[in-house]
Amino acid sequence: MKNNFSFLTFLLLFLTPTLFSQQQFSCGMSSTDCKEVMAEMLKNREEMRDQNFDRGAITYVPLRFFLVADLDGSGRGTERSCLTALCNLNNNYAEQEIQFYIKEFKYIDNGSIYDSPMGFSGSNAIANAMIYDAINIFVVQDAGGGAAAYFQPPYGPNGNDWVVCAKQYMTDTRVLTHELGHFFSLAHTFNGWEEEQWDIAKHGNPVTQFWAPDGSTRVELVDGSNCSNSGDGFCDTPADYLFPSGNCSYTDQVRDKNSELLEPQVDNYMNYHFGCSEYFYTDDQKAAVKNSLNSFNRNYVRPGFTPVTTEITDKPTLISPENDEQLDYHENVYLTWEPVEGAQYYIVDLLSGTTKIKRIVDTNFILFEDELQPDKSYLWKVMPFNESYGCAQFSSTIKFRTGEGFNSIQEITEVSEFSILPNPVQAGSNINISISADENFDATIFLVSMTGQIVNSIQNYQFQKGNASLELSTSNIPSGVYFVNIQSEKGVLNKKIIVSK
Repeated sequence: MKNNFSFLTFLLLFLTPTLFSQQQFSCGMSSTDCKEVMAEMLKNREEMRDQNFDRGAITYVPLRFFLVADLDGSGRGTERSCLTALCNLNNNYAEQEIQFYIKEFKYIDNGSIYDSPMGFSGSNAIANAMIYDAINIFVVQDAGGGAAAYFQPPYGPNGNDWVVCAKQYMTDTRVLTHELGHFFSLAHTFNGWEEEQWDIAKHGNPVTQFWAPDGSTRVELVDGSNCSNSGDGFCDTPADYLFPSGNCSYTDQVRDKNSELLEPQVDNYMNYHFGCSEYFYTDDQKAAVKNSLNSFNRNYVRPGFTPVTTEITDKPTLISPENDEQLDYHENVYLTWEPVEGAQYYIVDLLSGTTKIKRIVDTNFILFEDELQPDKSYLWKVMPFNESYGCAQFSSTIKFRTGEGFNSIQEITEVSEFSILPNPVQAGSNINISISADENFDATIFLVSMTGQIVNSIQNYQFQKGNASLELSTSNIPSGVYFVNIQSEKGVLNKKIIVSK
């Protein structure tokens, strides 16, 4: 572990207080980086002292998730876990009028980032991947040093300013909330004790020393007489000398130098306690987050963009293939489902034995051209989401089986160009179809709905060599997604078109 990297060592939920006393844990956050967090908070506090912030005005903050795989592309975390993290963050920061949204998913195959992000090669690779228009979160296999996640200062677009999280902790309700607390200049509630938690043999009881183990942070007193310049610098987070637990409890009867008993906030986001039913930020911590968000170093995460914020309450209804349907083919398989209100995107999951296929689409259908195997059973499900809402649920899971044949969606080799305009087309207007052919051929043109219903057709049209143009009516057709399908003995052409209101 390098001292110039700050990271949070989270303790596993199932550990008991007895196990904590028996094992030695590396307490992640170096004194150097703790000083940077405190310095940032104090600077922002001074700069924003006379600033008045509008109540009720939500600030939308973009997140970029880097899903990191090993060098061979294996072991990558999932978009689903990122959406759960987004859901947790938006719930946890709602009181602070901060809502996060997904700027994008990015995919990296890099072994150094994957399992050694704190190492020289890993940190350099992360620095080269950084894009300073969102909070950059790298989802990895191993954050390093036994840590679940860490924030890497210095602050601002001229620094490092990234977050790393082990993929297994992405869905924990507090891990990323804690790290974004550091991103927004919050120190640990036990600031100064990161590298050496309280030990009666070393620190005694009562604790009479003036300086915390980092050598530069004053030991905070229970009576609050030095709260503004000791510990984490907040007067509504009580004195804490680091007493981690896996069951949201504090049982040590530790006293400060005035012989007053400590009562640490075990359910504070910036503490090291798992297992609490709920966590919170204090008012002083919330003020510091607001100061940080509005500071110069955080300009790049305040783009002034308002994402789609619709709450998604429905699960998708799967249409085709139907449950237990036996297909005659395994190539060019369309999966379709009913569109869900508020959804911009859908995660499509397929599973066959150990084979997993995952896609993200912005339509309520997907075409698998040659990814599916013949005579195999597949389970599939779909989950909707939008930029800022990741709390939706997957649809029910249904099963279909592929056949050995081929679904003839192959291109017509004699056709060099095929276009449809306008797209989208207003309901009631005509679709203009243009074809450039190298030789004559006969074909039938279909307008097909997402459920496979033919809603209009032109039978036995004779395409001549060269350019051809024809029109297809959308009269009396409801708005939605359709396909213009041209079938001939030479093959099939297929294009999606949207009929709008």
